[in-house]
Amino acid sequence: MLWAIIKKEFLNQILRSQFIFATAIILVLVVLGLGMLLQGYKEDLQTKKESEAIHRSRMLEANEFRDILRSFQVERPIAPLRPIATGVERDADPTIELGPRGVTGTVGSFDKNPIYALFPRVDLVFIIGVFLSLMVFLLSYDSISGEREDGTLRLALSYDVPRDTFLLGKWIGGLLSFGVPLIAGFAAAAGMIISDPAVRFEATDWMAFLMILAISFIYLALMHSVALFVSCRSEQSSTAISVLLFVWVIFVLIVPNSMPYLAAILRPIDPPATIQERVAAVWARVSRKFWDDVGKQRPQRNDPNFDWGAWWSEREKQRDAEYAQERNAIIGPYKRERAEFSRLAQWLSRLSPLACYTYAATRLAQTGPEQEPRMEESLERLRLGLGKLEIELRARRVKARSRDGERLNLDILPRFQFEWQGLGERIAAVGIDAALLVAGCVIFFLGTYVSFLRMDLVA
Repeated sequence: MLWAIIKKEFLNQILRSQFIFATAIILVLVVLGLGMLLQGYKEDLQTKKESEAIHRSRMLEANEFRDILRSFQVERPIAPLRPIATGVERDADPTIELGPRGVTGTVGSFDKNPIYALFPRVDLVFIIGVFLSLMVFLLSYDSISGEREDGTLRLALSYDVPRDTFLLGKWIGGLLSFGVPLIAGFAAAAGMIISDPAVRFEATDWMAFLMILAISFIYLALMHSVALFVSCRSEQSSTAISVLLFVWVIFVLIVPNSMPYLAAILRPIDPPATIQERVAAVWARVSRKFWDDVGKQRPQRNDPNFDWGAWWSEREKQRDAEYAQERNAIIGPYKRERAEFSRLAQWLSRLSPLACYTYAATRLAQTGPEQEPRMEESLERLRLGLGKLEIELRARRVKARSRDGERLNLDILPRFQFEWQGLGERIAAVGIDAALLVAGCVIFFLGTYVSFLRMDLVA
């Protein structure tokens, strides 16, 4: 009996002209959107390779190491799954300029069409989160209210069919039908990725790709449960579609975009420019103190018993240690406040199923906001390594009293190392969002179940 109900609901959905039309639109969006994103991804990979080559040639042309160390460029790593879930990489500048005191600026890509920034990037997660969720609402609003209006629901339940079996069959059949455009979209995306030799996915990337498919299915199950609940609570289909459109606007469009502003009111933090000014003031003060000490020691420079190079190196280390201590006293609390603000904004926005789905998908794709702190840690390690190297090289040159540049050996430069998260770590990170989606699905299905059992079909 259950299988017959599932089959009937599944066929009723996929044979509707609205379903076929909506599925065709979804596939067109996937092919066009992913095609443009794959092209942009390949262009960014080529730009990254060319920028690294240009930066290396400039380093080889430099006269002294200090010219390199004072303006060191780092190319931002590109996540392989970025075309699937663009995340925060959409707005990130590809080149980062690193100086002795930290990041001095970023450089955007000048060869990109600025018109692209005016429009959203239609990646696979965006298509599923926005368009496919709307498709679920538009095709499920009359699953119960429609049959109640035309009398088929009373007729179906007049047979020896338990209400719980009937409801479960409609839920599973409807969900399986919406899995058709979902799987078709992911299959089209996989085909485009495999057929493009410039895009290389490792085994872990394909596993993350399948995990995004799984979390997408859970997200659609939640939206389908919401649609069934509203349909069950509405006596007329027109009421159900109106309520569902209102719910979709609130939880897909308004809540995810408004919660960060609410978090800024509840947990205000200083703007980055203010923190940069405070750090710059600290550097100016310790630098003045350093040069004052240099002026005081200058008369002893001609003393043959005075090791000027050793004194200079030691005083630089003291200056840098003092600056690092006071800088950390400013940056450390700011980073903690920013992390608290980010967590608050994320938890508030998790009132929206779309937010939970997007956080989970971008974490699996390694394009979410949690990648920025990891990037900052990698840059800080590189900065400390460059600073240590600069002190060592400067001490040698000052001690020799020579201003001639050494023959540059770039192999002594520290390397920028950014480690991507392992698949297990990513799966563990999406546990909260996946659990919230599953919990929402269960709650709305139980609400539908209780409402359906209490439904009066005689009135």
